Amino acid sequence: MDGDLEATYGEYLAAQELQRSVDSVLIAYRLTLSRAPEVESIPSFREPSLPDHSIRVRCGDDSLTLLAREWSDRMDEVRPFLREWIRARAPLENARLRPRSRRRDPFWVEQWRKAHPWG
Repeated sequence: MDGDLEATYGEYLAAQELQRSVDSVLIAYRLTLSRAPEVESIPSFREPSLPDHSIRVRCGDDSLTLLAREWSDRMDEVRPFLREWIRARAPLENARLRPRSRRRDPFWVEQWRKAHPWG
């Protein structure tokens, strides 16, 4: 394989893994909490203004752009980083735990409990 093509393919694969990690965090957030602030993501292939192989995450007025080339060698850090980024921007005082959710994420349950110490 040509060196440039190989690098591009590697970045493409990293972008796919990055997308899976972002989706995993956002799905866990949505399955665990209702009435929580909206968090959304959009990948670069759907938003031409974004750099190639990137994902924008938005919460309220804040946004974060994750670049695959910057995270490719530390993908295991994406989920904890994104959870903390959302936690710092999404007040959970008005949120509720989804009552019939069978897949509540322990991180978001803990954050909800911190926002609702009375239960």
